[in-house]
Amino acid sequence: DERRAFRVGTTRKRETLAGLADRLDATPAMLLAFNPPLATVRKGKWKGRLVAGQSVRVPTEAVRAYARGGAAGLTS
Repeated sequence: DERRAFRVGTTRKRETLAGLADRLDATPAMLLAFNPPLATVRKGKWKGRLVAGQSVRVPTEAVRAYARGGAAGLTS
């Protein structure tokens, strides 16, 4: 059984951070915490939207629990 800490998603054209979080079953704050360099469009009609084609790391439930301080239940 292979264990992974993250799964990877990709941003779509004209997607917002909230839309991406909803699609990947995560919160916007969580995505920003694990993906600090997410680029946004700086000019034009779509200013503030995410740049399409970026790889986004989405933490698994085990990583989320550890980040919340639930490391006591995890064993190595």
